[in-house]
Amino acid sequence: MADQENTDQQQSGSARGDRKPSATQGLFTWVITLAIVVGGAVGGFALAQLIAGAGPKDVKARPTAPEEDFFATPDSPGTAPWQYNLETVIANLDEPGVTRFLRVTITLVMAPETKGRVLLDDLKAPVLTDFVSSYIAGLTLERVRGQGNRNRIKREIQDGFNEILFPNSKPYVRDILFREFAVQ
Repeated sequence: MADQENTDQQQSGSARGDRKPSATQGLFTWVITLAIVVGGAVGGFALAQLIAGAGPKDVKARPTAPEEDFFATPDSPGTAPWQYNLETVIANLDEPGVTRFLRVTITLVMAPETKGRVLLDDLKAPVLTDFVSSYIAGLTLERVRGQGNRNRIKREIQDGFNEILFPNSKPYVRDILFREFAVQ
């Protein structure tokens, strides 16, 4: 009876088409899978380029400045804006009962038409440092906190520097950069 069941199972299996896959069918499966993966990768790349909107022809090269413009001296008029670093200023904030101080290191960005590095080094740097020290001493902790207050402080220091350096003239201090701004 057991032999009869095995024979029936073999006949029913061969009738259903249960055969081992041949080597050709296995190779065909791998080729199809590889084609799908490569097609998906190429399609994904093309879609990313389409969404980004920048094909190789759309990219424009930036014009490069000549090397002598990059290393131009600050005393030659008509060049790019130049920078002047002030000494670090530390001053107590105007906080009753609490000792808080502000440590500020400032870089001035000067207009290219100014020829004042020697003037700043010899005469005006101590005056500017004193101005910053006095200005900071009048600030409270609330007037120092936050990005809006920092921008206001930069603007007010810039206006004060322009008034000290260039009274009754157009402003030549273009920007104030904080290299350090720490409240302790």
